[in-house]
Order: sequence, then C-alpha cells, then structure tokens
Amino acid sequence: MAAFSSALPGGFQQWDDVVLLVENQAYRGLGWSNLKRMLTTNLMSHYMPLTWITYGLDYVVWGLNPYGYHLTNIVLHAANVALVYSVAQRLFRIVWPGASATGLDGLRIAAALAALVFGVHPLRVESVAWITERRDVLCGFFFLLTVLLYLRGCEVESRDARAWSRFYWAAVGTFVLALLSKSMAVTLPAVLLVLDAYPLRRLRPGPCGWPTPGPWRVWQQKLPFLFVGAVVSAVAFRALLGGAHETSWERLGLLDRVAGSAYSVAFYVRKTLAPVALSPLYELSLPVHVLDRRFLVSGGVVLLITLAALASRLALAPAFWRSGSVTS
Repeated sequence: MAAFSSALPGGFQQWDDVVLLVENQAYRGLGWSNLKRMLTTNLMSHYMPLTWITYGLDYVVWGLNPYGYHLTNIVLHAANVALVYSVAQRLFRIVWPGASATGLDGLRIAAALAALVFGVHPLRVESVAWITERRDVLCGFFFLLTVLLYLRGCEVESRDARAWSRFYWAAVGTFVLALLSKSMAVTLPAVLLVLDAYPLRRLRPGPCGWPTPGPWRVWQQKLPFLFVGAVVSAVAFRALLGGAHETSWERLGLLDRVAGSAYSVAFYVRKTLAPVALSPLYELSLPVHVLDRRFLVSGGVVLLITLAALASRLALAPAFWRSGSVTS
C-alpha cells in the first residue's frame, strides 16, 4: 500500500482510461442493463465481464473520481501479495518438509521475501497504477487463490475425500472468476500440472509406467479446468478477432509469431532481473525478420533454459521419483 500510494492522485490516463471509463457510459452502475452490457461487450478487444463489474462498483461508490479506482487496484494488489505469501509458504513447506518442525520462522521469512519481491517489483507498476489494467490484478487475485485452494486440497486428498472435493470445486470456481477477469488465466491448468509433477509429486509413473490409476486420475482432474478454459478462450478469441488490435496472419506469420514469443520470454526474464527502461507498451515493428540478432539470441536463451531444465530433471529423476508425495 505504501509503495503504490503515489498512484492515488494519478487521475485517469490518456492511454485507454479515457475510452474505457471516462467516455464509456455502459459500465456506470450495477443495474440489469449495465450487467448485460458488461457480460457481452468486447470493447477494446477484451472479454472481461468481472473486471467491468468492479468498475461498475467503483462508479457506484466513487462516481468518476479516479482516486477510488486507483485505491481498488492497490487494495487488490495488496491482497495478491498476501496470497503470494501464503502460496510460497505452502510450497516451501512441501519442498522442505523437515523445516516445518525446526525452521518455521525460516519458512515464513522466505515466503515474506518472495512476497516482498513480487509486491514492490517495478514490473508491477503498470498493472497497479494504471486503472485500465485492473484486469491484471483482479485476474491475479483469483489465479493465486485457485493455486492456494488446489494446494490445500492436495494436502487432505488422501485422508478426507469430502474436504478434497470442496477445495477442488472451489478451485474450479475461482478459476472461472479468473477467466472472467482476464482470459490469460487459461494457462492455469498447465501451472497445476507443473505443480502436480513438482513439488506435489502427484504426477509420476507407477510400476507399469505412466498408464496407472494415479497419473490418470491427476490428468482427469484437469478436465473441468480445460473445459471452462476452452469456452472462455473461444469467447475471448472472438473478441480479439472483432477488435482493431488484431494483426493478420498475412502480416505476421506463424514463424514470426514463434520468434516473437521467444523474444517475449527472454525480454521479461531480462526485465525481471534488470527492471530499467520500462514502458506500458513495447511495440513490435513489422515486418519481423526472424534472423535478426534479437530473435536469434532470444531463441537461444529459451532453448538453453529448456535444455538445462531437462538435464536437471534427468539427473535428479531417480531420487525425485523415490521421494515421497504430499498426498502419500
């Protein structure tokens, strides 16, 4: 709250805030006509009905005073920092089970450091200080809450099936809310699968290999997530195609998009480690030349990170699979 308090008098920004909130009258209020518009609008190529509802609530409380809109963003971010702390502490406890009894303060300090780095990192400024980016902090809240509920459910799965069911379906519900805040939450099922592999160790081969009841059960648990993700993604993709920001496949081909994706990964790793020369917008100049140095170097970085991860997994595989599971 202290780090971002300077955003409170920031006003509405000319970048999108004016079109989205100042000139737009459809979100002003929570009446049926407003809600109907929020559930169907694709303004500026985004489908984010839950984010619109929070804007409507802001308008009911604050009118067009931007102070309140900024305050909502900051409060949501503060809640996200608390969720990062809770998720990190739970993950650290799974990774180092012996520390739970002897080093609980150490786990708390480690989780607090993780939350602090997340909370005050300069890359958070765009999402917190820019009212238009409410969708980021709102989606992040439900994204993190889904992960926390899933981790909690995995802890009790083997000893309390009813409690697992409650946590699991609550996680599915918060995932839906994350998707309705911003469609980028569609990546969450992949994140849960990564957690199933490590540190939860729920996704591992049995005596007969991968086609065993354990792994198949874990994969089947992702089906509701994949279903709702596919539905909302289809709606969001339709919104994108109907907007003015879409780049045609003729102008940006498949290989160009792959090169751009690799560049984005390397770019944000670099900005995380050295957060300087930041901007809310990094425009991609067309046409893309995939043999340019920036794309070749970025592709090499992504490839090296991938190979290093695979090599470490192979080196640690025997000990990894012999170790216990959080649900065993």
